[in-house]
Amino acid sequence: MATALMSLFASLFLLFARGIARWFVEAPELRELTASLLVIAAFFQVADGVQVMSSNALRGMRDVRIPAVIAVCCYWGVQVPLAATLAFGFDLGAASVWWTLVAGLTLAAIGLTARFVRLSLRLKPEPATSHRPPV
Repeated sequence: MATALMSLFASLFLLFARGIARWFVEAPELRELTASLLVIAAFFQVADGVQVMSSNALRGMRDVRIPAVIAVCCYWGVQVPLAATLAFGFDLGAASVWWTLVAGLTLAAIGLTARFVRLSLRLKPEPATSHRPPV
């Protein structure tokens, strides 16, 4: 459900990026930048929704250490250095920072979802009891 909802918002961002930007920005050159960043934010929405749901599902399974390591590796180990390199080293600006955010979130979503699936497959279902309600 979360992925479906995030996909709906992503679709709205893709379809109405310029209109949304008009609500918040008056200057035409900033409006275009804002609209272009909203298109990137559409992809961000889906990846972020998946990683949040996976992270919280793992937290519900009392698995917090490995997900924290996954998050640190994806964000601080990949995203931040890549964003700094692209934005400042190659002068690619704001869009590169947002695309690296999408990359970090996508890596985290993949890693956390894989962890959740792996742990879920290890769980053994409790045996069904033949409990009859009192008459």
